[in-house]
Order: sequence, then C-alpha cells, then structure tokens
Amino acid sequence: MSYYGDNVGLVPLKEAAGITKPFNWPSHKGVDLGWRTIHNTPVLAWQDGTVVDKGYGSEVGYFIVLEHTYKTGKRWTGYIHLVDVPSVTIGQRFELGQRIGNARRGNSGMSNFEHLHLYLTSIVSLDMKYTWNNMLANSIDPVPYLYYSKQYNTDFISVDWTKELKPMIYPDPVERNEYKHQCEIKSTTRRMRKAPDGDIWDELCKPGIYNVKEVIAKGAYSWGLIDEISGNQFWVAIMSGEDLPAKVPVIYPEPVDRNPTVEQCDIKSDTRRLRSSPNSADDKNVYEQLCKRGIYNVFQYEAVGDQDWALINTDVNGHEFWVAVMAGEDLPITDYKEMYEKEAELRIELAARIKAIEDEKAKLETGLMKLEDEYDAIAMQLVTAQSKLQSIKNVLEG
Repeated sequence: MSYYGDNVGLVPLKEAAGITKPFNWPSHKGVDLGWRTIHNTPVLAWQDGTVVDKGYGSEVGYFIVLEHTYKTGKRWTGYIHLVDVPSVTIGQRFELGQRIGNARRGNSGMSNFEHLHLYLTSIVSLDMKYTWNNMLANSIDPVPYLYYSKQYNTDFISVDWTKELKPMIYPDPVERNEYKHQCEIKSTTRRMRKAPDGDIWDELCKPGIYNVKEVIAKGAYSWGLIDEISGNQFWVAIMSGEDLPAKVPVIYPEPVDRNPTVEQCDIKSDTRRLRSSPNSADDKNVYEQLCKRGIYNVFQYEAVGDQDWALINTDVNGHEFWVAVMAGEDLPITDYKEMYEKEAELRIELAARIKAIEDEKAKLETGLMKLEDEYDAIAMQLVTAQSKLQSIKNVLEG
C-alpha cells in the first residue's frame, strides 16, 4: 500500500460527491457529502484504519467509526447515516479506498435526504481512548484533507477537491560525496519541515547522510534543504557536528564568447545538470550546481545511452564537467576555406549580373538618344507646317 501522508485522505465515496452541508463548528461537527441524482453510493475508507465502533443511534442512524494509527498519534473518522446495519466487526481492518463492509450513503436517523455525514478528528495522543464524545470534541473540517483518486473514485464532480491522491515520497539517505555539501543527521527523532522552521511533515527524518541544497539560519537553528520531491521541499535542522562541507572545492564552468575556430555548444536550458561523467543513469555523478545557460567550448563528445554528451571543462582540481547536448545546441568549427570559396563564387555571380545590367543600360541610353533626335526633327517640321498654315490663313482673310 502506498503511503500518502498522515494528513492526506480519500474522498470516501465510490461515486460523485458534493458538499450539501459544510463543517460549521459547533452546531455541525462534520461535513455532509451527497449528490441528489446518484443513490446507494458505496462508502470507502478515508485511510487505512480499524473499526472501533459501529451501531445505530436515533440521531446519527447507522454508523461506523474507524481508528487510524500513526507513529506519534492517531485519529478517528466517523461515517454516519448509512443505509443498513453495518456488516463489519470491531477490530476489522480496511485499507484506504476499500469499501467498509456493506456501507452505503443513506438517510437513516435524523436526516432529511440521502447523504454521508463524515467526521474527521485532529491527530490525538496514542494514549487517548476512543469514545464518541472524544471523537466529537476533536472533530475538524475534513474538506482540506480530502483528495480524489481515479483509482478509487469512479466519478468525481465536486469542485471543492481539485487535489489528486498521490503517494508521499520522503528523502532517503545517500552516500558520502566529498565533492558535495552534505549533512549527517544523527538523531532518530529529527522532524522534517516544509520550510525552515515551518510546518512539520508527517514522517521523521531517517538517520544518515543527505545532500544540502541550501542552508538558511532561522530561529535557533541552521536549516538545510535536503531534498525536493514532486514539488515538496524537505528542510531539517542541522546540529553541531552534523555539517559536512565539500572537502574538494569545485570551480564550475562559466559561459564563453562564440569562437568559430573551435567546437562549441550553446546550452539553451537553465535546468541542465552538470555531471562528472557522460552518463545520466548514475545519480552519483551529478554536481550540485546546474549548468548556466550560454556557450561553452567542447573538448570531447561522447554518445552514451540516447544522448550526446559534451565535456565542457576541467577545473584545477581535476573535476570534469559533462553536459547533455540537445538538438540545435551543437556549434561546430566554421570551415573558413569553404566560406571563402562560397563568397568568391558569389562575387563572380554578382559582378556578372552588374555587367549585364550596365550593358542593358547602355543599350537603353543609345535608343533614348535616337528617340530624342527624331523628336527634335518632328518638332521642327511641326513649326514649319504651322507657319505655312498661318500664311495661307492670312491670304484667305485678306
């Protein structure tokens, strides 16, 4: 069974659920879940739990209560207004998403329509015994803790739960790497937090060595970011003697200017990992710092797996820096001889075109001169004709 975290539970209905009455302490210490067009919906376990109570009450109708136990505490969930007499036994265990016996959303007890009234309590001490009053006294609004799952919920309608149920993965210790800043958590009771001195994760930090991605001093402690998994950050307090700085300083490569006389690559991503060898299958060869975006000289290429790898630098301490080169990032040496020959061919072609244009221009200019001479001759003839015409007109009028 996958672990989802102590504060993560399933929308406890097989089919569509919507909130028909919200949590409203103290008059309504749970939340009503229903959908008027769907009936007899099976009721599922919110989390792994054990039956601690079942029965019938004049107000609550048929009901079942599960107890959910963790390392540092426990809580209860109550499923109220069920259709039938519960076919479960005290001590019977159900896993997250499993139907709780014959439990179906109903209308028993003091109820105006078919729905499931869900109680959820805060985490209480392991020493606290279950009683109905203890459950009511520690009830909280279940909605922030409800997640849906395509595996368990066949039809999901309500807009109140947009969070999908996903397994919770916590950091595991790693091996000592003298090239990386690390810490060694020596306690078995150290809590991991979502931010420096922030909210606490359900699981304790396992003793062992962890990579330290960032250190922030807050409150009375120095907090180390030891992992980021699925968007979740895991911070832990680093005590005296637990800090393990890198013994061999790493001088990371910086981008250079474009130089067409050497092979280069243009890293266009700012999330590309630097590695000590050309292999993406080995997490031990990953440096702490990402490759900066920009151009790098390439000293060697190697194809490993389904990627091309470039050796972009080697620092004074002998660290090699390899990076995956994607399509369009390779910048090979420019062939100047080929460039010269192409430019020479282009120059000859352009010179020929200019000569052809000049020849055509000369022909046009010669033709234009002939047309201008012909124009002048015709103009003279026109003047003479006009003069004769006027003389004749004068004779006729005289």
